[in-house]
Amino acid sequence: APVRVAETLCQALGDLADARGDDLALVGSDHSFTWSELDDAVHRAAAGLVDLGVEPGQLVGLVLPRTPALAVVFLAIARVGAVAVPINHKLRTKWITAQLDGLTGLVVDTALASALPDEAQVTGWRTTPDRLLESEPAGPKRTFSAMPETVCYLNCTSGSTGRPKRAVTTNAQIMANARATVQSSGQESDDVFWCLFAPFAHPHEFFHRSLISGAAFVMIDTMSPRVVSRAVATNGVSHVLALPGFVELWLDSGLLAETAHSPRIIEAGGSIVTPDLHLRMGEAFSGQFFAVWGSTETTGVAIVSRGQGGDLLSGYALKVIDEAGRALTTGEVGELCLSGPAVVSGYSPASADPVTPFNNGWFHTGDLVSVDALGKVHFFGRRSTLLKVGGARVFPAEVERVLCAHPLVSEAVVVGIPDRRRGEIPVALVVASSELKDDPGRLSVHCRERLAVYKVPRQTVFVDALPRLPGGKVDRPAVVALFS
Repeated sequence: APVRVAETLCQALGDLADARGDDLALVGSDHSFTWSELDDAVHRAAAGLVDLGVEPGQLVGLVLPRTPALAVVFLAIARVGAVAVPINHKLRTKWITAQLDGLTGLVVDTALASALPDEAQVTGWRTTPDRLLESEPAGPKRTFSAMPETVCYLNCTSGSTGRPKRAVTTNAQIMANARATVQSSGQESDDVFWCLFAPFAHPHEFFHRSLISGAAFVMIDTMSPRVVSRAVATNGVSHVLALPGFVELWLDSGLLAETAHSPRIIEAGGSIVTPDLHLRMGEAFSGQFFAVWGSTETTGVAIVSRGQGGDLLSGYALKVIDEAGRALTTGEVGELCLSGPAVVSGYSPASADPVTPFNNGWFHTGDLVSVDALGKVHFFGRRSTLLKVGGARVFPAEVERVLCAHPLVSEAVVVGIPDRRRGEIPVALVVASSELKDDPGRLSVHCRERLAVYKVPRQTVFVDALPRLPGGKVDRPAVVALFS
């Protein structure tokens, strides 16, 4: 794929508008844009922001669905040198309000206005994307306020453990991750890419790869397998990035196997990809399927797994450390730390995380991994979810993999609860067929044959679906509460 030298979002967009202006850039549900049309729309929206008094460095909040307006406004904010702050409107009121701290103004889609609680107010201006696009631009289109090191984005974490943290992200960091993911996937200019993440979760991932590869990208606000299948076929979508939960839903519907046009690549990330999903995709999907790992702090995907173990993307470096910060050797389990040009340097405000995970250019991810002799990364779960059962370490991810290896189990989550004798014990919440629910002893036998006795869940509760946060991750505190 062509790798462009542009180091800012809008320089990359301008290059594409100049070189491939008549080619398809963005597909929406009722309107599509060429690269020239997209560039023009961004220019108009940027003029609208300037008319509102937006200046370089100011924070602009976004409450927008996954439609073309999100890409246009995000890029317009970057064009004037301001900072985009996507707002997760599905969190509790106090966390929504916390996300509005420091905002100059807010761009809100009319249909989502009611999603903001009355307490969530911004002291500055408030507008809609339609009003921005009605602006009459003044001045040359190729005037770029931003430099590569200019902060253009406060990328919010999921808020799964409390107040969302805002990772300070620059143009150069977004472009570095775009280059790494394009190189890894082999995305070309004739591809059509569709990211199905939530609009407030890493929205740069909807389009940043396309600014490097020139591939068209889709922004249609749906999570219906039927609508997705129809849009994939209609628009020749060749590359999909989605949460594992949606991929499972797509499989369950039968529509993925039946679609008239099958994507070349499906990536699943944002939560755990189970062995069962790998197996099912191998049977039902003829293209490439792989799991991806990334984080807010790495500005997107950093590790790709196409089978057993994951590969680090170009530009990233890793080390595995123990609790004392000492580097571990091949095969030893410890905390994954990453560095590189796409890794952010901190949060805004700096005091948002008193115990900073950033140290001398390394981001301490909190994930427990080992690296084998071939350099493959193997995940064992979060450091915060590590259990100590009678003094012995238990990795929930290991137990979850064993549970999901049972042919009648589709999903499982393992947590620890207090125990007087052992300190804590593992318990499991499991999604399984009715056949297994009627004979739960079979699952216990399955685990005892494959795990040390202290790792076997002491209690198992069967449910129809795991509790999840708005972004799709399993709500582990809610799971723990079920056993309290």
